[in-house]
Order: sequence, then structure tokens, then C-alpha cells
Amino acid sequence: MKKAKISDFLKYLKYQVEKHSIYALGAQGETVCNILPNLTSMETMNRVDEILTRISKNLKEYGDKGFDMMTSQAFDCSGLGVYWFLLMQVLLYDTTADGLWKKCTPISFDDIKEGDMVFQEGTKTVTETDKNGESIKKTVKYMHHVGYYVGNGKVIEAKGRSFGVVCTSLDESWTHCGRPDWWEDEKILSRKLKYVKDDMMRGNDVAMVQQSLTDAGYPCGSIDGVYGKKTKAAAKTFQSANNIKATGNVGEKTCEALGIYWNG
Repeated sequence: MKKAKISDFLKYLKYQVEKHSIYALGAQGETVCNILPNLTSMETMNRVDEILTRISKNLKEYGDKGFDMMTSQAFDCSGLGVYWFLLMQVLLYDTTADGLWKKCTPISFDDIKEGDMVFQEGTKTVTETDKNGESIKKTVKYMHHVGYYVGNGKVIEAKGRSFGVVCTSLDESWTHCGRPDWWEDEKILSRKLKYVKDDMMRGNDVAMVQQSLTDAGYPCGSIDGVYGKKTKAAAKTFQSANNIKATGNVGEKTCEALGIYWNG
């Protein structure tokens, strides 16, 4: 199975936010100018009005700050991910938010990391045929919306016609979280790490930096996921040896020297 880099996916998602890409049902990467003639066949008229209003606002607010009818794109929620997954050939066919959920291993929100997908569950009525050949209606649960976790408590999603592709907070509206199996192993840091005496930073990302420093020959003591004095001291020594200002804080330059992708 082909693999892809989470860091490349994060860059792609952030680019779509910077270009103020729009939402349209069924869209999967078409440019705004190319999708306009087809909107009436894709959406109801009131929804077309919402999209046109969003485009008008984007032209007014971001016309000189990223939004471009020729290069900004259109997506629906699953299309935002599926477009890129198809390009990378980690996914071989189009699918919905529910289809993406079925491609994931469910995980706890406590274990969420960059590249994971978050979902909103809903219900719908379906018609099935029973053993007597009679049609029966059933209410079933399914995932009707998907977003993409980019670290530091943030999600990038094609939120809706009035919003487009935006960066939002990871909140309780997201009911499920899943992880696809196509990511390469990659070290990513999405926040600056530093020593805070009375409220030390903790987490798997701290443990990752501790392990990277130790592997580079700058031991931090225990790999315990707590940014304490020993970790700060190891970071400072590493920084001095690599011509980085020795603050003991781990940010972009230190990540680059350690071979970690900086996503802050």
C-alpha cells in the first residue's frame, strides 16, 4: 500500500485556507471559475445564492490576500480530503464522509494527532427489503461531516456554503475520531515547547522531542513526556552546538536541526 506524508497533507490543507477555497456539494478541487457554470445542477437555488454570497465576500475581503477565481478551489467536506488522497494514490476511489470513516481505525480524542480525521454523526432513514419482500424503513447512524486535525486543537474543514474551507477549533461538535493507515511515520511538532516551573508542559510531543534529543546525543533523563529542567538543559546544549540561540525553547529552528517537521 502506498504511503503519504502527514506534513505534505498539512501544507495542502493550510494552502486551501489561505486561498479561501469555497464549499459546494460534490465539489472536489475544481477552480471557482470552472465550477460556477455547474452550480445550478449541483445545488438548489437558495444554496447557490449562499455560495455566490460567499464568493462575493471573498472577492471583497480577500481579493488581494489569496482568493483568486482562477486558482482558489471548491470542495465539499469529504472532497477536501479525498481530492488529495486520490492524488497521492493512498485512496483509489471517491467516497463520502461515512466512507472515510470506514477507512479509519477509531481512536480516542485523547490520542488524537496531526493527520487524524474527525467526524460528526447523524441519522438518516433508509428503505430496505425484508425477507418477505416488503419494503421497510429504518433509521441508521452515519457520519455526515468530516474534518481534518492539524494539531494544536485545530481542525481544517470545508464547513459549509457560507464559510468555505476554514480552520476551526476541535470542540464537542465532533463525535468521532479516526486514523487512516496510509501515513508514513513522521515527527511533527505543532506547538513551541518550553520549561514552565509551576505548570510544566506535558504530552506525547514532549516525549518525541526528548527522544530526538537523546538520539542526537543530548540525553534528557527519563523519556517521560514532561518538559522539565533536564529537558530544557539538553535543548540548550543542543542549540549551542547547532548555532541556534540557546533559550531551551523548542521551536522551528530546533525542530529543523532535529529532523522534526515544525507545524506551529
